[in-house]
Amino acid sequence: MSRIFVCGEPIFTAQNNKLLTDDLETEWFMYTGSNIETTREFCQHLTEKKYIHRSEIPTILTGKIDDHQCEIYDKTGLPYGMIEGTTPENFQVNCGGWNCRHQLVPVADAVVPADVRRRFEFAKNTRNKLQEYNDKDDKLNIPSTKGKVFTTEFRKQWG
Repeated sequence: MSRIFVCGEPIFTAQNNKLLTDDLETEWFMYTGSNIETTREFCQHLTEKKYIHRSEIPTILTGKIDDHQCEIYDKTGLPYGMIEGTTPENFQVNCGGWNCRHQLVPVADAVVPADVRRRFEFAKNTRNKLQEYNDKDDKLNIPSTKGKVFTTEFRKQWG
């Protein structure tokens, strides 16, 4: 009975958070909760990171959190302690795994520090530009560091 309570209550709360997130189409989350002596490496790094963009979740599940690579459990292919079968779609509910005391809480863009948001806007804009060029049959102009412009036929090389 105690296992149901220990795991069940946080999962219930997380499921409610996920329903809210899905309705609001939230892009940003905060990994909340305190760390204790037995906190997993994965959770320790996410609580230090604090703000997570939705686009980071697939990479985070590989154990890569910014410049740190968490140890991976061979049997699951996930960081140690995580629930087997955790995916980007259910990460908000499963968080760090069994008996994890953390929550992935949706937050408004305005809550996230501007410098953190800017990094993701730049990456998003770059991806969008590359997609635009991929969708066209045009040439891609790439500025060099010395002011010259290199032209490449994007679709033929990469498409």
